[in-house]
Amino acid sequence: MGFARRIISAIGAAVLATTALIAVSGSPALANQGPCYARGSFSFKNDWISSTLTRIHVFHSGNCTGGEIGSGQASYTASTGTITIGAYDLECDGIGFVTYTHGYSVKTSGCGTHYFSTHAASAYGNPKNFWVNVGGSTNSNAVSLPIP
Repeated sequence: MGFARRIISAIGAAVLATTALIAVSGSPALANQGPCYARGSFSFKNDWISSTLTRIHVFHSGNCTGGEIGSGQASYTASTGTITIGAYDLECDGIGFVTYTHGYSVKTSGCGTHYFSTHAASAYGNPKNFWVNVGGSTNSNAVSLPIP
């Protein structure tokens, strides 16, 4: 077998192995999502995307169906020792979001806006967690800040 054919065969085998692994294990993001939980007319799903990035998804239904209307997230940057919190408003529906911590918060306007705030990890109060408030009245469960 020629060199080019060996390379193509090796690449093909790697693609097949990767495809089989994904088919068996599923999406990594889905594997790290917690169960859906409802609060009033909203529902939430926690998502541990990596050891340094966590997101709380928000849905305007009681069972995490339909499109996500917003989220709160927290990420840790080891090189700077900082945590960035964010609030994402994905709909222009007048329902605002606030991502809270013990010390800092960020708020959206209720019409498709995204806001972030970055501070030293040591500046956050205890317990070191965050949560999302939807529409000024409904809180998600608190989730630990992603500090490895």
